[in-house]
Amino acid sequence: MSLNTGEYLDPVSNTWRPIASMHDKRASASGAATNGKIYVIGGWDGSVHLNSGEVYEPEIDQWSMIVPASTARWDAGIAVESDKIYIVGGCDRNALCTLETECYDPEKNKWNKVASLPVATHGIKCCTIQLPHKFA
Repeated sequence: MSLNTGEYLDPVSNTWRPIASMHDKRASASGAATNGKIYVIGGWDGSVHLNSGEVYEPEIDQWSMIVPASTARWDAGIAVESDKIYIVGGCDRNALCTLETECYDPEKNKWNKVASLPVATHGIKCCTIQLPHKFA
């Protein structure tokens, strides 16, 4: 089931509260947060796989579209490093695993392809870990 709704947990009242609806319905999308905003990218709307993305601004309870990625994908990994969003792998429009990785720069509203994965995969979980300089 694809949805365009969202909620947040109000820790004071310990209840879930609705937020504004996204423009597109999505299932198996990828989400990340940076600079106080939430990004939801890709997924499946019930008919087609998406390369679109949206950004949520909590201060004004509003979603806005961002420039589409070059690859439509669902079930992809996502992580943030230096305020840039990396979307990794996932399944493409043909439901085939992809090894493509793209980087979104929110400041420029622009995607760039970066080094591909060595093996096509989906369902990958990602995170960012700061390593000491000796490993860089």
